[in-house]
Amino acid sequence: MKADFRLGRHAMWVVLVTLVASVPARAQGVDDFFNGDVLHRVDLKMNSRDWNALRTHWEDNTYYPADLKWRGLTVRNVGIRSRGLGSRNGQKPGLRVDIDRYRSGQRFLGLKSFVLDNSWQDPSFLKERLTMRLFQRVGQPAPYEAYAQLYINNSYAGLYTIVESIDKDFLSRNFGQNDGVLFEFNFLFDWRFGWLGEDLQPYADLFSPKTHETDAPEDLYRPIETMVREMTEADSRHFDEVAARYLSLEDVFTFAAIQAALAQYDGLLGAFGMNNFYMYRFEDSQFNRFLVWDQDVGFSAVDHPLTFNLDQNEITRHAIENSYFRDYYFNRLLEVVNSMSEIAPDLPEGAEPKSWLESEIEKAYQLIRKSVASDPVKPTDMDGFESAVEELRVFARERPRFVRCEVAKVQLSSRDAEDVCRAQQESGQSRR
Repeated sequence: MKADFRLGRHAMWVVLVTLVASVPARAQGVDDFFNGDVLHRVDLKMNSRDWNALRTHWEDNTYYPADLKWRGLTVRNVGIRSRGLGSRNGQKPGLRVDIDRYRSGQRFLGLKSFVLDNSWQDPSFLKERLTMRLFQRVGQPAPYEAYAQLYINNSYAGLYTIVESIDKDFLSRNFGQNDGVLFEFNFLFDWRFGWLGEDLQPYADLFSPKTHETDAPEDLYRPIETMVREMTEADSRHFDEVAARYLSLEDVFTFAAIQAALAQYDGLLGAFGMNNFYMYRFEDSQFNRFLVWDQDVGFSAVDHPLTFNLDQNEITRHAIENSYFRDYYFNRLLEVVNSMSEIAPDLPEGAEPKSWLESEIEKAYQLIRKSVASDPVKPTDMDGFESAVEELRVFARERPRFVRCEVAKVQLSSRDAEDVCRAQQESGQSRR
């Protein structure tokens, strides 16, 4: 009996230890996975021949099976493939991870998919994270992101950014609904919201449905053709009334203002046409919303013009003729740069004051610096990384002052504008 009792106690102890050890894994959630203040480790275990094939045929969208592991959680038979446009390459492939590719209904922390961004076009590794955080900071929907060291078959494959997919879960979180039609925009040519004719194929080429994929082309794309045609044909006096059927011009100009504040040249008002966004058409509605995506570039120059391509896109070209929207745009620009330059609230006691954007740069830099140094396939050497981060620090200090001066030139008399510009210049000198 005594021996049996000891055996029973031992068995119960083993069970108890097992249960306690498994609690943290079960308690993890999506918020933990996208915790941007933590450097994560993500493991993918797959056939080495498949990994070599993915890298060799990096231009293809071929899926390969892999087992995903994070913090003791393992999901078997997920699908991974190469992804990206300008960032796509075989040395350090950007990856899309589809949890349910081979097992219908399979989820990881409730997620159907996520992206592992390779930051191939950004030697600082910071631009994507900073952009999305600024969008969120000013109340705009944007994907959650976090840094991760990616290991393939237990071998370090480099520093990546985990990016939340724009999907039904994203739509539910941001809009409280998800049964509308979600499109990913495909950059194919220089398109600036001009009408492409009645044929639906050009619109189908530009907009890939991510929900309602089996709906008839007439249901998917005719509303886009109609929206573009009616907005481009509207005269200036009635443009805002016509546009309001399909878009919130305030949302469009807020989107444009954030990207202008960050000197983004490859976004909604891109140098080569519209790029890097999703579009959501709400349930049982003709109303749409643009959603930011893939922001590895930007922060291009402190003196990047505030009106860059405003007169080239058919939406903003018409709308800016209305003084209300013109004022709205410049006022939003000021709000955005003021938010960028507010003193960060969580600085250590006794630390030199830093703006929110400067603080975000430093936190991320300290988090990833060692991982970048050991990244075997980073897009630059460490000198290039350090130089790119220093350029962002300068941008964070100087861009808000430039924007305030330029907005003053638009909104104020020349004398008052000179006063504002002089004050901004003096504040910059005092920081140095």
